Amino acid sequence: MKFILMLAMALFSTSAFSITFDETIKLYLNKQYEPAYHSFIELSQLGNTKAQLNVAVMHARGEYVEKDLSTAYAWALVAKHNGEEGADNILGLINKRLTEKELKLAHQEQEKLLMNMDVGVLSKKLVPSYSGNFTGYERVRVLSSARPKYPTSAAIRGHIAVVDFVSMVGKDGSTRFHTPLSKNKKSFSDESLNAYKKTIYQPASFKNRPVNAFGITHRYSYLMADSKVAVKKAQKILDDLRNKAINGSGIDMYAYAKNVSNFKSALGSTDGFDDVEIDNNFEWLYKSAQEGVSIAKYELGISALHGDQCDDNFEQSLIWLNSVAKDGLADANMIMGYEYILGARVDKDEVRGFSLLERAANANLDHARIFLAWLLATYPDEKYIDYQKSQQLLSTIDPKVYIDLRSYYEAMAATALGLGDKKAAQKALKKLAKQNKKYGTPEDRQVSLQNALQQGLSYSEEI
Repeated sequence: MKFILMLAMALFSTSAFSITFDETIKLYLNKQYEPAYHSFIELSQLGNTKAQLNVAVMHARGEYVEKDLSTAYAWALVAKHNGEEGADNILGLINKRLTEKELKLAHQEQEKLLMNMDVGVLSKKLVPSYSGNFTGYERVRVLSSARPKYPTSAAIRGHIAVVDFVSMVGKDGSTRFHTPLSKNKKSFSDESLNAYKKTIYQPASFKNRPVNAFGITHRYSYLMADSKVAVKKAQKILDDLRNKAINGSGIDMYAYAKNVSNFKSALGSTDGFDDVEIDNNFEWLYKSAQEGVSIAKYELGISALHGDQCDDNFEQSLIWLNSVAKDGLADANMIMGYEYILGARVDKDEVRGFSLLERAANANLDHARIFLAWLLATYPDEKYIDYQKSQQLLSTIDPKVYIDLRSYYEAMAATALGLGDKKAAQKALKKLAKQNKKYGTPEDRQVSLQNALQQGLSYSEEI
C-alpha cells in the first residue's frame, strides 16, 4: 500500500513560564503598571517593537515611571526605527509638546537605546546561524543506537509518528534524564524510549575534557517504506500555520517554528520534500521568543549551546538560557547551574551553580533533584557534601514512574555509601547492574561504586 505522508505535527508542551506580550497587555489594562513596565522592557530588549512603543506610552503618561515626554519620544523613535507601524501616531502627539532642546535630548537618548535595541543588530546577535567555526567545544555524536520496532498494530493501520526526546548525555556517553517532547501513542513512545536508553554517544568535550551535555535532542520517525510527501496538502498545512503565526500569538509562532523544524528533520530525504517551500524555523523561534514565550527562548539557547543545526555560540546561549532561567523554567536553571559548577565556558562559581540547581530542584524537576542529590553525595569539595539532604531529595522520587533509573540508583548507592549504610548501597547497586545489563550501558561508574563499597569508603567523582 502506498502511503502519502502528511505533515508531522509533534509539538513540545507550549506551557509558558514567562509573561508573554499578550499577558503583559492584560497586566497593563488591569493597571498593574510595575510588572507590566518591567515586562515591556525585557521584551523590548529582545526586539519586540510593540513593547518598545508601550514603554513610550507609559513614560508619556507617567504610569509606574515619572512622566517624561522626552524619554517617551526616544522610545517611540526606537519603535519607528525598528518598523513599528503605530509609532508615527505617538510621535505626532508628543512632538507638539516638546521644545527644541527636549527634541535634541530625545534623539540623543534614541541613539543610546538603539545600541542595544536595533532589531537588525539583535537578530545577528540572538538568532543562531551556521558558519562552521570551531570554538573548542566538541559536540556529541552517536556511536551506536538501537532501531525501535514499528508497533505492529500501528503498521497495519498505516499510522505514522515522530517521537522526540531530550536528555543529558553523560561523560560516559550514555543518555540520562530522558524527557519526551511530543505526545504520541504509548506504543510509539515506549519503543522509542527503550531504543533511546540503548543509544551510546561520543561524549561532548571542551578543550579535550569530557563534559556532561544537557539538552541533547533525538528523534525517531516512524514512516512507511513507500512514504512520500503530499506536496499540495503539506504546503497548505504549512501556509495555514504560517498565516496563523503572522496573525496570532507567540505560541502560534512557536507552533509554526516547531512544525517547520519537524518537517525538515523527519521528511528531508522523502520524495517530494524539495517541492515544498519552507521557512527558516530559527527566525520564527526568534519571533516567538520576542513575544516572551519561554520554550522558544529555551530552544534557541539549547541550539546555540550545542550547535544543533547552527554554530555553537555559548555567549548567545547564555543570553537565552539566563532569560528563561529568570522566567523560572527549571530545565534552564539546571543547565546553567551545571555550567557554573563546571567552570569550563563561564567563570567557575560553585555557590551560584548549586543555588541554581536548588532552584530547579525546588521547582519539582525530578531530574534536577537526582542530579543535585548525586553532587551532594559525590562532589570532590567536602564543603558541598550533604548526605542527609541528598537522601531527602531522593525520597521524593517514585522509582515506579521515574524514567532514568540508572541515575537514580547511582545516586542512591553513593548516598548510602556516604551514610555508611552498606546494605542500602548494595541493594541500589544490584538494581543498577540490572539496568546496565538491560540497556547495554557503560558500567564504569557501577564498578567504581562497587569498589568503594568493598573498601568501606564514600565515593567522590570529578564533575
